[in-house]
Amino acid sequence: MKNHRLSLSCFLKNLFIVTLLTLYGTDAWSQSNNAKLRFYSPFVLALGYERVTQQNKSVLFNVRAGLYDFSDRFGFSKGESYSANIGFRYYLASNKTMNGFYFEGALGAGLAKSSGSRYIGTEQVVFAFSVVDVPKYAKGTAELVVGKMGLNIGYQKRWNVFSADLGVGIQHNIPIEGDLSIPLSDGTKLELPNYTNGLEPKAYLGIGFAF
Repeated sequence: MKNHRLSLSCFLKNLFIVTLLTLYGTDAWSQSNNAKLRFYSPFVLALGYERVTQQNKSVLFNVRAGLYDFSDRFGFSKGESYSANIGFRYYLASNKTMNGFYFEGALGAGLAKSSGSRYIGTEQVVFAFSVVDVPKYAKGTAELVVGKMGLNIGYQKRWNVFSADLGVGIQHNIPIEGDLSIPLSDGTKLELPNYTNGLEPKAYLGIGFAF
């Protein structure tokens, strides 16, 4: 996992540099800012910062932490992910900054962990002076670095210093480094869930403070 963290660290440094260059190359320093808290489906929390670059355009940077599926029985996976993302947003209306319908493209990367299990039979266990059949599962965990590309469509409403942000989108998650499947204790493997490999639909709600 040490190599994963080094790779992610290099990516995040480059992402931070790109963000600064994007901001520096615009007249954004005299424009508006928006610090926000966003909630994604299913159990993802993000802290974000939006900076206006033009009247109807902005750049966003956020960090996200998420939990997925609390049960690892019957082939379902559970896990967690942590990522940093940069987004570029275009508002359809330009009469007020950071307000109205928008399209947003996003890029990012992060660390993810996914655990899973497979039912392999039963074993007999003595319990209260009787023999009981107890189900057995082969279990395993995958750890990897994941790249992310997404497209969102949403609406943000700003009332002076407060804002509300609602949207839906699709995200393509691509394993960059690490396990490409979940290795189980019986030698078999499970496919990675879509939050680490594949298309992931999402919906989100954000609340913010503009300044």
